[in-house]
Amino acid sequence: MSLKTFVLTLVLFTVTLTTVNAQTDTTKIPHAWWLNAGFGLGTLRSLSANIGVQAELPKHWLISATFQTEFNHFGEKILGGAVHDVTINTSNVLIGRIHKQTYSLWSVSTGLSLVNMDIHDSYGVFPGAPASTQNNRYTIGIPIVVQGYVVGGQFAGIGLSGYVSLNTLQTTAGVQLQVALGRMQTHKPRF
Repeated sequence: MSLKTFVLTLVLFTVTLTTVNAQTDTTKIPHAWWLNAGFGLGTLRSLSANIGVQAELPKHWLISATFQTEFNHFGEKILGGAVHDVTINTSNVLIGRIHKQTYSLWSVSTGLSLVNMDIHDSYGVFPGAPASTQNNRYTIGIPIVVQGYVVGGQFAGIGLSGYVSLNTLQTTAGVQLQVALGRMQTHKPRF
């Protein structure tokens, strides 16, 4: 086979595939995407917060990247003025399914996460008190996230998020109030 025949065959094959895909192309359907931030209560009897980005893929799949933290900001008072602070940071990459209606979005996702547990002990200011200690530990976890948003317009939504992070250091769970900005409403309201 000559080079000319090969190139012409390749061009013909490419044009044929392009024509076939153009008839069933789903890229023209608007897909939802949004940035979100939220605050709530977590496992450590403390505040939890997260930021993230979500994007809808074809056939109602959802991909997400989030950073979540649970922090016991005030610490637990221990005898002698010592304080025990625990912070758990989780970086998640998730894939899941999305269900869209005219004024709402619902999703369920799971994936992998890098979990960092930071324990800081301060023993007070008394004479002879030991120095502060800090312990950082890392592990891999499996996050599960359920989100629901009420869409107030095409570009904004407010909702709730429930999460569980299964890992070997400290399994965490919580509920957060979420605010989202992006292309939230992809269906036109029918009046």
